[in-house]
Amino acid sequence: MTEKVAGSLPKSGISKTAGDSDAHINEASSSSSSSSLSSSSSATKPGGRKSKDSAARTDAAEVEVPLNELSRGDGPSQGISSTSASASAGTQNGETASDNASLSSDDATPIANGSAADLDWAQPDHDHHFDDGDSALGDDSASSTQSLSSSVLQYRMIHGRRYHSLRGDSNIEYWQPNDEQQNLHSEYTHHANLLLLDGKLFLAPIPENVQNVLDVGTGIGQWAIDFGDAYPHAEVRGVDLSPIQPAWIPPNVLFEIDDITQEWTYQPNYFDFIYLRSLQGCVKDWDAFFREAYKCCKPGGWVETFHSDLKAQSDDGSVRPGMALLAMYDHLVDAGRRMGRPMDLLSQQTMMRSMRAAGFVDLRETNLKKPLTGSFGDRHMREVGGFQHAACMEGIEGFVLYPLGQVLGWPLIQIQLLLARVRTELASQKVHPWTRVQIVYARKPE
Repeated sequence: MTEKVAGSLPKSGISKTAGDSDAHINEASSSSSSSSLSSSSSATKPGGRKSKDSAARTDAAEVEVPLNELSRGDGPSQGISSTSASASAGTQNGETASDNASLSSDDATPIANGSAADLDWAQPDHDHHFDDGDSALGDDSASSTQSLSSSVLQYRMIHGRRYHSLRGDSNIEYWQPNDEQQNLHSEYTHHANLLLLDGKLFLAPIPENVQNVLDVGTGIGQWAIDFGDAYPHAEVRGVDLSPIQPAWIPPNVLFEIDDITQEWTYQPNYFDFIYLRSLQGCVKDWDAFFREAYKCCKPGGWVETFHSDLKAQSDDGSVRPGMALLAMYDHLVDAGRRMGRPMDLLSQQTMMRSMRAAGFVDLRETNLKKPLTGSFGDRHMREVGGFQHAACMEGIEGFVLYPLGQVLGWPLIQIQLLLARVRTELASQKVHPWTRVQIVYARKPE
């Protein structure tokens, strides 16, 4: 049985989201996960289902697969990963607002299919080893939330980058690597996101006595770990395709290896809070996804999404037509459409539409400006941009190698030439790119 951490919830700062005078924003402080940590074990939770061994990095058999011999991701299901990452900066003062962490309609440039003036812009307050003999490991054809066999550790290598395994008949495909370089990208991104939100892990007005939390596409698990530290009385489950999470975690956190795009086998009406971020290119049917989330969310519970637009913009015209940053976005959108897993979630308003279709109510949308470099804005924005720039430089290859190479059929040299142009533009002091972050949260009716 996973041990619960005794203790009370840290005091939370309360603020309000612009355009939502009644909605309180809970501030989850991100404390160090190095104290009182233990590895989660296989356990059966009251009202839940049997958990799996905590997933972690491990030495795995790696299979070199030529780029042109991989499938084009048109299988019946799609795995989920996340850019959740490590090492938060800790909660900042939730009552001190950052004037430049968000956009007003006056200083925005057109976004996607509409104008920034049409958006609700907010001002936020300022190695565990798997063994085939382990009874928790199932067969290769296990679906949804059943345990996976050790074939999950049979990683694939594509031009020196490591990708998750394929298992059984599910034909799970995910377009980002799961190696250390991409995980470092996730760590930087997680820290940049915390800075952008002034230390908050979420915006939904969840109750302080939240009990059951699901982090979908947990990646290396840092969001789940930070949440578990901030809410020691809650059970936090992180789910992902790859066992890349750390072994030393808070006792109220556990990780599972599952394909969440299949039918969920969690108990209905179980989770108080379901959180997901950075799942562009992961889900074929978002309406079906949120129907499953609705089924497993408690009446009165909340779901929240966090996504960054992949399209760079600028206020001063320094991001202009013909630049590699914009060409890369167009190619990623094209690849997403060919895979049947859209990349342009923000321009299509996918989260708002699919949540509402599933039956969620009290929808709130928050839009923020997130700089991609540390070369403009006030001190706070430069700090956010500095970490996001580091994330971009680490993760940009992982963003394009699979979609452009496997899906669009580009030769490696062509991909490398595009990457060289993108890196040059990001390194230029004359280019001031930013991207829109959209946070959407909603409630299941009681």
